[in-house]
Amino acid sequence: MDIQISYLFSRRPKFFSKVIAWGTKLAIRDFKNSNKVPSHTAYLINNRFVVESIFEGGYRVMPYTQWKQINDVIAVIPAGTRSMDDLKARTRRFEGRSYDVGGALYLAFRMLLKITLRIPVPKHNRLHKPDRFFCCELVAEVEGEDYGMKSPGHIMLQMQSKYGN
Repeated sequence: MDIQISYLFSRRPKFFSKVIAWGTKLAIRDFKNSNKVPSHTAYLINNRFVVESIFEGGYRVMPYTQWKQINDVIAVIPAGTRSMDDLKARTRRFEGRSYDVGGALYLAFRMLLKITLRIPVPKHNRLHKPDRFFCCELVAEVEGEDYGMKSPGHIMLQMQSKYGN
C-alpha cells in the first residue's frame, strides 16, 4: 500500500526553537530577511499523522490537527508517495527511542563555529548516537539522506529545490 508523504517545517514559541531559528538565519543567506525560519522538521503521513522526534520525549506520532495547535507551520512540502512497508522498515528502529541531545548540540556548536569563525561544518555528526535521533536525523532516514549536520532550515531549502515547492 502506498502512502502520501509530506515534510513539515515549523517553529514553536520555546527558547531553544528561537535559538535554532536565529542560528539558522545567521548561517543561511536565504533567510536573512525572513521571519519564517524553521527550527523543527517532521514528516506527515496521508495529511493525517505527524511523525517526529522532539527533545521532551524523542520519537512520537500524533494527529496533524493536534500538532498544528502547538507548532507554527512554516512549510509543508509534498514529497510524493512511498510504500508503507518501506517506510515502516526505515523508521521502525525509531520507536521508543530518545532524542539525540549530543548530536543536536554538536550540530549547534559546529554551526556556531561556522557563523563566528567561518570554520566549515563537517559532513558527518561525530556525536550522533545510533540509537537516538533528533528531528533532522528522523527526516533523513525517510528521505534516504544524511542530515545529521543540517539544520531544519537547510533541509527545507533542499526539499523545496528537490520537490519544487
